[in-house]
Amino acid sequence: MPPTPPTVVLPPASSVSVVIPPASSSGPATSAAETTSSAPPTSGTGTAVDPGQDADLDELVPGLYPERVVENYKRTAISVSRPVADGAPALTAAAARWVQRQYDDFVTDTPPGEAPTELNIGWRVSAVAGPLIAVRFTMYLFPGASGVNVFHTIYSDEATGVATTGAGLIRPEQRADAVQLITSALRAKGFDPDVETLADDDVTTLLDGLTFAPDGSVSIVVPQGLILPLSDGSPVVPLSQQQASAYLTAAGQRFRQATRSPSEFRPGSRPATSPAAASSSPASTGSTSTGSTSTSPTSPGSRSSATRSSGVGTRTQQPSTTRPPTPTATPTPTAVQPPGTSVNCAEKRCVALTFDDGPGRYTDQLIDELTAAGAPATFFLLGPQADAYPATVRRLRSAGMVIGNHTMDHRNLVNMDAAGQRAEVTEAAAAIEAAGGGRPTLLRPPYGSYNATTRTLGDPMVMWDVDTEDWRNKDATVTARRAVDGASNGSIILMHDLHRSTVQAVPQIVSQLRAKGFTLVTVPQLYGAPLQPGQLYFSRNRVR
Repeated sequence: MPPTPPTVVLPPASSVSVVIPPASSSGPATSAAETTSSAPPTSGTGTAVDPGQDADLDELVPGLYPERVVENYKRTAISVSRPVADGAPALTAAAARWVQRQYDDFVTDTPPGEAPTELNIGWRVSAVAGPLIAVRFTMYLFPGASGVNVFHTIYSDEATGVATTGAGLIRPEQRADAVQLITSALRAKGFDPDVETLADDDVTTLLDGLTFAPDGSVSIVVPQGLILPLSDGSPVVPLSQQQASAYLTAAGQRFRQATRSPSEFRPGSRPATSPAAASSSPASTGSTSTGSTSTSPTSPGSRSSATRSSGVGTRTQQPSTTRPPTPTATPTPTAVQPPGTSVNCAEKRCVALTFDDGPGRYTDQLIDELTAAGAPATFFLLGPQADAYPATVRRLRSAGMVIGNHTMDHRNLVNMDAAGQRAEVTEAAAAIEAAGGGRPTLLRPPYGSYNATTRTLGDPMVMWDVDTEDWRNKDATVTARRAVDGASNGSIILMHDLHRSTVQAVPQIVSQLRAKGFTLVTVPQLYGAPLQPGQLYFSRNRVR
């Protein structure tokens, strides 16, 4: 069941004060390590749309990395991410506040019940030029029925320290006209919008759907369920050139130009002003945030060219956004992953350590600990994390660790149709391969949640029989005790390398398991034979 909302879920990104317009709002699930949940795919959601920037713009933002929180309760799955960027305190703080609010609202408004629930937030850079940077969030909210897709963009000018949302880029005197335009366009398309009782906050939420495309076109993505039935999805209302010029503030015109002509992020510079922006009105006096420059955290290193940029923000053990320095990148090795034949686990008492959700800020330290102890392990990576930490991915492979797939967005796969599930797996595989990790051939579905469709995706599915619940306890002693006490011959132990306490627990786990006579192996070594697509591997002695 969801917990009482903590006072702080995400570490404060900086001292920046942010005000943005209000927006709308243990082991595999169900039992130990074997959910067969048949929750229906998202129903009544219509077609989710995201007509934003498709280019891999995160490469233009040095020092940008994702912070992520993953929580797994009996029937509640939470995975949220936010950006942290060098030289972008206004964006970083605005993103942290918005993500925090969505988390708090979900935990408060979604009571425990029999139906599975899910909150998933991802993001990507949608515009960048000079000091201008925009990040577009994609949120999937499943409160037990009728899943909802939410799109939300934060626009930040780091030269002035002002961050706002789509509504803040529309001239205040044009807001009523914009609502009328949206209403008329929807009716012309055959929709029946209900705008009779729209409150001011609802108008802000509606106009927050303002979106710029790479060709310079402007549109409004209508939030799902706000003025239309959920089944109508999120229709897009395009604006003409004349309408865009009339509605947009000067800041809006600059972000439109930044989307059309992206360039490297430079916090102290000013982007070239387009003729349209020069002739527009002064910047909106609507909801904004101001902030000052902060010391930049250490950059994760060179990025890979993954299929897309996505990410989200981690609850960290320490309230800090400064990451330990990333070790010098190791060249991508030519050797393949361990074939799984060097240890005979039919004769030895073997245990496999596995780590999910990374790589992250503590993974390099974990590699050091495992390498020093001569202990192999298996890592199931998320696509955006691999994209953000390619040097760490290469270190994992070079150190002889096995790399598996943990999907792209950490969605609960049972809430997705076949095409969505396949995209989650194939896009993550491409991102991991682009980062230097090779093409993964093992899959661990997020939350251990799967259905019959998941078993057709073409990969063996690695589950577990020992759950340390390290994400919940965040205590090295407790994590070590649960790992060691729960282990038996052939066990697969679940941990998460996003947490410092987990890394601190690993030396204890390794030494205590060996003292009990266990040999530490990778998952392929545990079985000593090729794992079969669609099969579920909970331990050496439990395969389904």
